[in-house]
Amino acid sequence: MKKIIILFIFAFTISYSQAQQFNIAPSLYTSSEFINEPQHFKEGYVLGVVEGLFVSPILGNEYKNIEKLRGCVFLINVNTMLSVVETYIKLHGEMKETPINLVIFWAVRDACKSKGKDISIK
Repeated sequence: MKKIIILFIFAFTISYSQAQQFNIAPSLYTSSEFINEPQHFKEGYVLGVVEGLFVSPILGNEYKNIEKLRGCVFLINVNTMLSVVETYIKLHGEMKETPINLVIFWAVRDACKSKGKDISIK
């Protein structure tokens, strides 16, 4: 009986979340705060944001978008991802107060696009 209840709650949560419109919430850090953090912190944060994108189908993102992302970042190590993000921040100084989770997504999106792997959501 417990399994059935848990399964019902899980199914309801997934179906409810897929029907909702979600906005990206501000992150804990802005670009200017993030850039001054220690290397190990930045690596973990970037990896966490990118890994978080892989579970976005729970929030209604289409699985095909995640497969495009996986195809782009699967073989990239965290140091390279961090380098892409840091370069993006340096090139876009106007984003000093932009939430870092958005900047990380945009940096990865643009890097993938430059390699011929467009991960934009259409």
